Amino acid sequence: MPPFPRILCFSLTSLLSAKIAHASSFKSNCALPPIGTNYVSGPNTRGTISILWNCLSIIFLCTWSIQHLNIPAMRPETDNTLQKIWWALLDSRTKIKWMIFTVLVPEYIIGRALNELLATKFKENSWHKIQEYMANMGYFVLDFEDYWTEVSGSNTGRRVEEEDQGDGSTYKSRPVEPGYSLQQTVADLAKELETYASASERLNLSRLTHRYWALSGRQLDYLIPNIIDPPAVRIRQMEVLNRGNALVKALALIQVIYLIVQLVARKFARLPSAQLEIGALAFSASSFITYALYWDRPQGVESVHIIKPKCAPSKVSIRILTQRGPLFLWSHPRPEYKFEKLYDVVPIPNDGLHTTSDLVINYRLFGLSGDNEEILILAAGAFLGGTFFGGLHCLAWNFHFPTHGEALTWRVCSVVTSVLPLLCVMPMFLWMRWHPWNGRPKRSLEVRFALGLVLIVGFLIPYVLARMFLICEMFRSLFFLPPEAFIDTWSGSFPHWG
Repeated sequence: MPPFPRILCFSLTSLLSAKIAHASSFKSNCALPPIGTNYVSGPNTRGTISILWNCLSIIFLCTWSIQHLNIPAMRPETDNTLQKIWWALLDSRTKIKWMIFTVLVPEYIIGRALNELLATKFKENSWHKIQEYMANMGYFVLDFEDYWTEVSGSNTGRRVEEEDQGDGSTYKSRPVEPGYSLQQTVADLAKELETYASASERLNLSRLTHRYWALSGRQLDYLIPNIIDPPAVRIRQMEVLNRGNALVKALALIQVIYLIVQLVARKFARLPSAQLEIGALAFSASSFITYALYWDRPQGVESVHIIKPKCAPSKVSIRILTQRGPLFLWSHPRPEYKFEKLYDVVPIPNDGLHTTSDLVINYRLFGLSGDNEEILILAAGAFLGGTFFGGLHCLAWNFHFPTHGEALTWRVCSVVTSVLPLLCVMPMFLWMRWHPWNGRPKRSLEVRFALGLVLIVGFLIPYVLARMFLICEMFRSLFFLPPEAFIDTWSGSFPHWG
């Protein structure tokens, strides 16, 4: 077996071995103070469990509190406490899934946060930033009750056709014909797009197969003012819906400050630290970047604003809505998310990427990105975040490791996770250039397949393996720390949770 997989396997098995951890255990005994003592200082040592708990609490708090998810499916009203608890457990699965994903791929969360921030910079409308955020979260929902099923008469409603009127106008309102059904119009368009539309367009269209439409900011902007009026919701009304947990964020901040103070104090005292502490520092630094990007984005919103449209969209307008919708990297079939029967709608998935094509930087790089500006912004944030995250692991360059081979492998993996994202920039540009979002590929299938294989084998697989080793080695080396690593400093009296 090659040395790298062998070391990785050994790290995993040693973590699961209770004998190794038990055989080298040590229980410290402290003398009790005499009767009448008014103040007792804390011990000048720390244990393995305290190091483990402090680091895990930082990682948990950072990855849990950093989640800014879209508006979820709503549950029906009920007075049954057990039913509410069960639904709360079911709804928490999404946040737990994204928390685990943040632990494994924190750089993706940075890229997604950068994409959502730049998506609020549209010049097409005069929306406030929080309005754009709320729209992209699925807060504004259109109710097509009057047009969804067959309409009995032509005077009960109107629909909008998109066509050139000769005077610069591209919209014309017509009375709906008897028997007109928006549901049937969407179904007919789905059959037409089944063969040639992109996977993201088909997924966006599948979300429009319900009476209620949760549309992104760019989709809503297309419908204003011909089909809907601008949402009449005050900024303050949307700000009070923000349910960001200030206590959890404060605890995470206190834990991170404690970790930084502890690492600095140990450095000045010439005392070694644990690799797991460096890993926790990397996670906390990534969380700070994500917090900064998400500074104005509401968190924990679980309500919607219903909008009644003035007219029904035509088939052409619905087709444009699918093109202006979010881009999804994972475009495979997904389970149906439905509101209660009162609001039958599919929320906007959390992995949707919103276009930022109105930015100047995108005009400069438009030819390089192949119209994939959403992926361009995501990749830029992920590359910078991955380089920063991997570079912090280099702080443990001269730390104590169980073996010399593991020390060397740690150094190699730290450099790999720091350098590979930057080296991947040019191949990624070529991939986007050769895979335009709207148009024919610019290279043959064999060339595009070869480039994809290079990206996966030459960059993605080594990066994933390096990250796996760093995660495993953090916990394995915790059981092989030198004795000086358990000497505590004055920072042990610093306020913290653990």
